[in-house]
This record gives sequence, C-alpha cells and structure tokens, in this order.
Amino acid sequence: MSTATPPCYGRNAALRFSPEGQTGPGAESSRMNKKDVTDAVATTLATLAVFLEVLVVLLALLAFVALFSKRARRILVGLRDTFAGSELWIAFFIALAATLGSLFFSEYSGFIPCRLCWLQRIAMYPLVIILLVGAIRRDRGAVYYALPFPVIGVIVGVYHKYIEIHPEAESAGCKVGAPCATKWIEEFGYVTIPVLAMSAFAAIFALLLFARSSGRAAARLEDAPAEDRDLHVHPTGGPGGEPAPLALEGDE
Repeated sequence: MSTATPPCYGRNAALRFSPEGQTGPGAESSRMNKKDVTDAVATTLATLAVFLEVLVVLLALLAFVALFSKRARRILVGLRDTFAGSELWIAFFIALAATLGSLFFSEYSGFIPCRLCWLQRIAMYPLVIILLVGAIRRDRGAVYYALPFPVIGVIVGVYHKYIEIHPEAESAGCKVGAPCATKWIEEFGYVTIPVLAMSAFAAIFALLLFARSSGRAAARLEDAPAEDRDLHVHPTGGPGGEPAPLALEGDE
C-alpha cells in the first residue's frame, strides 16, 4: 500500500526533495544550491524593500511637514521636479522587479501562492503593462489608471501581514491550499512576502503622486502667460535678480 507524502509548508518546504527525486550527494548538492539561490534572492529583495520603506517614510514625513513649512514645500517641489518625466519609468521597474520576484518564488523556489498572494499579484501584474505603456507614450492619464492598484495592494498586504502575525484570525477560505499564515521567507525579523509587496506598492503609489503633481504643474505652465513660463525656466528671474519662489499645487 502506497502512502501519499503529506503537504509540508515553510521556508524550505519546496527544497526537501530534488526535482528529479534523486538521492545521494548529488541530490543534496542540488538542493543546497537551490536553497542558497532562494536565500540570496530573498535577502536582496528584502534589502531593497527596506530601502524603499525608508524613502517612503521620509517622503511622507516631508509631505506632512510641508503642510506647515514653506521651506519643506520647496524641498518637496524640488524633489518632484528632479523626478519629473521619469516617475512612470521608475515605478515600472519596481513593478517589474516585484512581478519577477513573485514568479521566482513560485516557479523556481516552489513556494505555493495563497489566496491573498494571488490578490496582491492581481494588483501588481497589470501595473507592469500600464506603467510601461504610460511611460513610453508619456501619457499623463496612465497615473489615474494605475493609482487604484497600489492602494488595493497595500490594503490586501496589510491584512495578509496581520494574518501572518495572528494565524488564529485566518479565514476558512485561506486555509484551503497554501495557508495565508505561512511565512515562506522572513528577513530582518519582519520582511515576509506580503511586506515585499507592500513596500513596492507604497513606492509606486508615491511615484504616481509625484507624476500626478508634475502633470498638473506642467499643465498650468502651458496655460500660463509667456512671461510666467520664462520665470519658471529661469528661476533667478525674481525681482532684483533674486531667486523666484517655487510654487506647489494650491499656491496662489
């Protein structure tokens, strides 16, 4: 009588047996190589995620301070102008990296996506196409097509992380197939797959807001009189040769 191998969940669940079902030193070497590659990719992606998280938090703090400080607002608009025209390209590469990373974990490492993973994939994968087409065509409307996806992705990611921390809150539907509480990776004590996704979604959302602000500023500049456009192009054109003030949305 044959017995079926019970499903096994965890970081190295897919690495316990070689793909060919071999045994011996060769199979062990193969398993270790796959595990090493998976660990290296996970650590690299986690490091990039932490970097994105720091940038997004600093940007959020700057935006909050800009509500009360004109100097902070000028710094913020300076950052916006620095990235003007490249926001969609940067967001595209982040979405592409997130997409390839998710496919690497499922197709190479053998991690089984849970239901919440699939919802986050549904929110991420279309961004690759939307952002690429928008960047190539320089379509300002792409910002509005793309904005809902990172918002949905972050919401699902927050819930997914909550389930990881509180497995008892997992719904019955999440327990079918791969449990949503499974931590396939855990880097730096907190970076799991939903955290990787949330970091990418948050960075993309911030870039889209920059692109939206840049688009509105460009539209106002196009409608402005010629002398105002020259003042924007030559920032030292203020009275008496002083630097002209930078204006954010809402400035009169």
